[in-house]
Amino acid sequence: VSVGLIYQYVSDKEDVLFLALTEVLDSYLREIPRALAGLTDPMARFNAAVRAYGHVIDERIEATLLVYRETKSLRRERRDLIKQKEADSNRLISDCVEHCVREGLFEDIDVELFTYQIVMFCHAWALKSWHFKSRLGIDEYLDRGLKLMLNPVVTTRGKNAYGRMLEARTAAAPDSQPD
Repeated sequence: VSVGLIYQYVSDKEDVLFLALTEVLDSYLREIPRALAGLTDPMARFNAAVRAYGHVIDERIEATLLVYRETKSLRRERRDLIKQKEADSNRLISDCVEHCVREGLFEDIDVELFTYQIVMFCHAWALKSWHFKSRLGIDEYLDRGLKLMLNPVVTTRGKNAYGRMLEARTAAAPDSQPD
């Protein structure tokens, strides 16, 4: 792409920043529905949504960090668009949480708060990758974190469903064994 062509699409540094930030958020909106396609089991859908979110972050660590550092640099209307895209992507996860609650797999929890705990846990992979990446891969990080976060909220039925889901995943990919 020539420098002249770039100016057909962007007029200043804020445009470049905005495009970079929206690409990360649009990735969630593409990858989570793709991961959910064909899944009907609520626990499997929840797990797939969180994993897709985490994998987007893993593939875009620098861009995720940029979102944290530079969103404040945008004009208000662009910050509002970023916030809306974040809310839309978080809704994909909260819908899965609500489904688990309705099916009796999760306790009756504050869905929004739990969703944001999941999102922040996933973001911590980027924020603290300097610490974790030398010790864990993204899948082990997600396995361990989900185990910590789910224990207080899953019902007995949910624990059984989660265990079956992990067994099926381990059987499908014997090299990746969750904690």
